[in-house]
Amino acid sequence: MSKGTRFVTFAVPAVIAYFLLLLHVLPTPFLAQETADQILPVIPWWLLVAFGAYSLSSLGLGLLRFHDTPEAYQSLLGEIQQAKNELRDQGVRCPASCRDRDHVLLRSISGRDGDEIPWWLLVAFGAYSLSSLGLGLLRFHDTPEAYQSLLGEIQQAKNELRDQGVEVD
Repeated sequence: MSKGTRFVTFAVPAVIAYFLLLLHVLPTPFLAQETADQILPVIPWWLLVAFGAYSLSSLGLGLLRFHDTPEAYQSLLGEIQQAKNELRDQGVRCPASCRDRDHVLLRSISGRDGDEIPWWLLVAFGAYSLSSLGLGLLRFHDTPEAYQSLLGEIQQAKNELRDQGVEVD
């Protein structure tokens, strides 16, 4: 079974179960309905932030480890030289501006050139941005003024129901 097939095999039932829980077709186990109504709409955003953080950390780790493999670096330089030789044999010539910029990408990724922005800095900034976004989403409901206002409205609704003869806890 390929990775794509395995992903679809698990993702489709998970998405169906999510929508059945969200639309109250299935009862939410281990949670009160009010709690589930607060948690379920946020799950896709949480998954998106988690996937973004995982992707950035994987990319950053790969970039950090790239220069730790000198044999891969030398192999890549050899392949570039081989491609240049094959293109020269076929009559393709590289202009002078192309020759001056040889291996700029390799030097910037592997840290061999000091005038480029380090890739780890960009990855760190992306991870910081995603973590700030995730923390902001987690703290979104923690506004004391709105909380006090909501408590007041709940108490007012309870009083109105009691005035109408409805028994309220």
